[in-house]
Amino acid sequence: RVIPATEMRKIIDVCLENGVYVITDECYLLFVYPPSGVFAGASLPREYRKYVCIAGSFSKTYAMTGWRMGYTITNPDWTKQMVKLQSHSATHPTSFVQYACARALENREESAKAVMAMLDEYKKRRDWFIPALRSINGFELEMPEGAFYAFADVRGLLGDRFSTSADLADKLLNASHVVTTDGAGFGADGFLRLSYANSMENLAKAVDKIKAFIS
Repeated sequence: RVIPATEMRKIIDVCLENGVYVITDECYLLFVYPPSGVFAGASLPREYRKYVCIAGSFSKTYAMTGWRMGYTITNPDWTKQMVKLQSHSATHPTSFVQYACARALENREESAKAVMAMLDEYKKRRDWFIPALRSINGFELEMPEGAFYAFADVRGLLGDRFSTSADLADKLLNASHVVTTDGAGFGADGFLRLSYANSMENLAKAVDKIKAFIS
């Protein structure tokens, strides 16, 4: 589910009223499927910047996963403290990736078209993949409103054969060579996360393999 902009604004207002700092993760900001709306931290009044930090990523937006390029938008005090921490953990990202990011920002119209084309493809995959997963015994899913992940409720499968969702994920990998992520890492034990940022051919193979394994 994508949190509506009005609801997100209320959450931030409550945080600010109680002196709570807020980090808005906007790595998937442009990957929201209509008619869902989206909240953008940049739309907040500038005075909110004392308590709000916007975290964004080039990796997801421009399909550059692995090159570790991101950014933050916040006030100077936050920035100084983040630099102290970041400078000792991950510094000097490779130069050609920085040039690629600059190119994407300089050609916003062209970049936006490419991202929208990518979103259209993700939607096609989503619209096929979610119903296909629902056809598997023990898999229950909601239709994702954003990003490119399916989040399957597999609690009905847990018991003698699979003790936990982590156990199910491990056995799927070893027996069927299908990679899933245990939902416990996202605070949801009993769920599996599956990416549909792949070819339709591979998604179909994955569904067939999961069906064969579960049956």
